[in-house]
Amino acid sequence: MKARLAVVSGVVVLSYLLLALEGVTVDRLVIEDGPVEMAGALGLGVTAAVFLFAAVRAWRSPEWRMRAPAFVALGLLFFLGAGEEISWGQRLFGWGTPEALAQVNVQQETNLHNLAFMKGWLDAGRLFNLFTFGFVLVLPLAARAAPSLAARLERLVPIPPLVLAVPFIVNQVASKAVPALFEKGYTGRFDFVQCVTELKETNLSILFVLVAFALLKAVPSSRPAASAAVLPTSMPHA
Repeated sequence: MKARLAVVSGVVVLSYLLLALEGVTVDRLVIEDGPVEMAGALGLGVTAAVFLFAAVRAWRSPEWRMRAPAFVALGLLFFLGAGEEISWGQRLFGWGTPEALAQVNVQQETNLHNLAFMKGWLDAGRLFNLFTFGFVLVLPLAARAAPSLAARLERLVPIPPLVLAVPFIVNQVASKAVPALFEKGYTGRFDFVQCVTELKETNLSILFVLVAFALLKAVPSSRPAASAAVLPTSMPHA
């Protein structure tokens, strides 16, 4: 586990080297519905699917049934995030924004995270960061610090292993430290800070796939164990 997390953390750091590429290339990577954004949407979508599958498995297991609603909530949350990331396919399929939504959306897109009031503490990016570190770091730390609390929480909420917080912390540190090396030479047409933010959020989305699979693995399968075939100990008499 530790070796794999070290590799993942290394890949996270290396991802920020994309900012060292020529401006035109960076533009093509971070443009709306470009490779970076689509990778993030895919990560959120896969995470949603895994959590919903975990919900089904948890519901079939008496020991985990009370945690099934939490898995459903996580699955729906990440499904919402995946749809929001690509404005529910608006640019991909070319359909227009409903007039009522266009009037209150600062980018006139079909999504909620660009509504006029979604700023400050309600900024979608900030909320995503708060949820991320609350779920992968604060919750496991609280569970480790207070075992009695953990026992009660684990009946209702799946708690990620604390070690999985490592690549998330690495991503946070790298997003602050590594890009500073390339900012002066950046020649792209998009805001440099926004490019960093896109990479950071995409990394978070993909890292959540690991969390989802780790929690799924903890849920016992409801599939009954195959019974061993009983072989005859001697040949039948003629």
